[in-house]
Amino acid sequence: MQRMVKEGLSHRMINQNIGRIKRMFKWGVSRQVVRTTVFDALRSVEGLSSGRSDACEPAPILPVEEATVEQTLPHLPRVIADMVRLQRLLG
Repeated sequence: MQRMVKEGLSHRMINQNIGRIKRMFKWGVSRQVVRTTVFDALRSVEGLSSGRSDACEPAPILPVEEATVEQTLPHLPRVIADMVRLQRLLG
C-alpha cells in the first residue's frame, strides 16, 4: 500500500487494487496453489479511509458543460442520445 501511496494513487484506487489482489489470492486458494493461511492473512488487510492516510485525494468529477453535451448528441447513436437526454431530465 505504501508503494501505491508513493506512486500518487488515490485511496479509492489503492483500495480497488487491494481488492483485486485479494480476489487473485482467493482464486489461488480455490486452485490449491496458495495456502489458505495466506489468504486468511490478506483478508485482514483493511482499506484506506478518505483523509486518514497520505494517499492523495482525487479531484472531484464535475458535470460536463451543457454546450459540450449539445455538440455531442448529433454524433451519438439514437438510443444513446435518448439515454443522455433522459439523464439530463432526471438530473
